[in-house]
Amino acid sequence: MHVKTPEMVQKEIWVHLLVYNLLRTLMWQSAQQAQVSVLRIP
Repeated sequence: MHVKTPEMVQKEIWVHLLVYNLLRTLMWQSAQQAQVSVLRIP
């Protein structure tokens, strides 16, 4: 059984948000470079 402290849960949430935003930024940059609409990227 893996027990997480509230602090570790909060850190994990922040890491997930950071990774999500980094990936979305990469997707946006790729769309700009390929000259396609960002809306075409799922």
